[in-house]
Amino acid sequence: MQSTCTYLFDVLFDTAMDLIALTSVMPLSTVIQISCGRHHSMFLTLGGRLFACGENECGQLGINSQDDAMLPTIINHNIGHERIVSVACGAAHTLALTARGVGYAWGRGLEGQLGTGKNIEAQTTPSKLIMTTTIGFSHVAGGEEYSGGIATLSGYLYTWGTGDMGQLGHGTGSSGGSGGATKSSSSSSSLSIVETKETNLNSTSCWTPRRVPGINERVIELSLGTTHTAALTELGQVYTWGSGWHGKLGHGGLNNCWVPTLVQFFSKCIVKHISISEK
Repeated sequence: MQSTCTYLFDVLFDTAMDLIALTSVMPLSTVIQISCGRHHSMFLTLGGRLFACGENECGQLGINSQDDAMLPTIINHNIGHERIVSVACGAAHTLALTARGVGYAWGRGLEGQLGTGKNIEAQTTPSKLIMTTTIGFSHVAGGEEYSGGIATLSGYLYTWGTGDMGQLGHGTGSSGGSGGATKSSSSSSSLSIVETKETNLNSTSCWTPRRVPGINERVIELSLGTTHTAALTELGQVYTWGSGWHGKLGHGGLNNCWVPTLVQFFSKCIVKHISISEK
C-alpha cells in the first residue's frame, strides 16, 4: 500500500526536457519508484516502463495471467505505449498514472477499488479509468480495498472502493458513486460506465471515482491505510478520516470519522509529508 511506496531518487520529471536531462546522467532502465502491496511488488523505470513480480491470484501484476511471477516482468498490455510516471499498490490491486495524467487499474475489483465501475475478481490487464481522460490525475494511492487520486488542475480529491469505516470520506450511507457496478468476468482494457443497479451489498462502496467534500484547499498528498485515510493540503494542513481505532486519526478519540476532519494538533504547523500504515 502507499506507505510502502518509495521514490529511489528525490526527483520528479514533469516535462520532456526534465526527462532528457535525467537520461544524460542515468539510463532509462534506472528504477526510480517502487511500490508494494500485500504480496506483490511494482518497479517503475526512468523510461516509464513498469515491472511486476509476486503473487498474482487477482491479476494484480497486470501481465495478462494469474500466474505468480518470481522475477520482475514487464507490463506491456494496454500501457506498453504509454510513459508511466507513478505507480501505487493496494492489497491486491495496482494503479498507475501516465505522463498525460490518465489512470489505469488492475487486480482485485470486487469492492470497487479499481474505479472502473466493474465488479470483477481478477482484472489481469491494466484497465483505463475513464474519468481521468478528461480530468487528469497527478497522484494515485492504493489502500486495502479502496483507492484515491488527486486531480491535477483543481487539486480535488477523489476516492473509490469500500467505505464501510468511512475511509472514503463521502459521509455516512454514501452509495455506489456515479454508475454503480457492472458484473463481469472479463478483463478488457477499458469500458464505458453506464447507469446500473448497485450489485454490491455494501451500500458504502463507491465503484467509480467520486469527489471527497470538506477540504477547501488544494490537496497535494494522499495516504491510504486499511480503513483510514490522510490528506495533506498545499497550506500544510492535515486531514484524516475513517476508522479511529487506537487513536490513529489524531483527533484525541477513538470514534470513526466519515468526512475529512482537520487534525487540530497540527493546525499551527506546516506539515511537509504524511504516511500512514495498516493500523
